[in-house]
Amino acid sequence: MIGEYLYMPTMIGMVYVLRWNAPVLNESALVSISDLGAAGKTWSLSSLSYSDGKIYARTMKELLCIGRPD
Repeated sequence: MIGEYLYMPTMIGMVYVLRWNAPVLNESALVSISDLGAAGKTWSLSSLSYSDGKIYARTMKELLCIGRPD
């Protein structure tokens, strides 16, 4: 969780972002669905990490940094 957002990665490399404080868990609570890479190459059991305004995701092949460039 970062701020009002809950980030939920899956083993196949999809990341779902929800507003954790939404009054009802429906489609308006869903902020985004992101794909971390090609099917079959982004398998991961890792959670996301957050530091200094950036989100880090580790797949079986690489470490990804999600954020604005400095």
